[in-house]
Amino acid sequence: MKHLKKTSLVLLLLLIVACGGDKEIDKKKLAEVYVDLQLTQELYSFDPDTLLVKQDSVLNFYSISRTEFNNAIENIPMASAEWDTFFNHAQLYLDTLRARNVK
Repeated sequence: MKHLKKTSLVLLLLLIVACGGDKEIDKKKLAEVYVDLQLTQELYSFDPDTLLVKQDSVLNFYSISRTEFNNAIENIPMASAEWDTFFNHAQLYLDTLRARNVK
């Protein structure tokens, strides 16, 4: 019985550690955050304080932290087809934003 409790405790700790890492961000969502942050950079680069506030607003909208975003970008391998997918999502999102502004 005592052995079963130890085994259960070890399994529970492993589960908590495995689930407690950085959450993986969907590539489409990551591309949208990237686009919104780039647009924010272009609009508010003249005012660093406002830029930080607006960037935080974007990150809050998508419910991710700056660290999670940066880690997700850094974890995409350099020579990877994932970048093609990422930039395709970004382009589609930009096209959607343009279409909304035309109407």
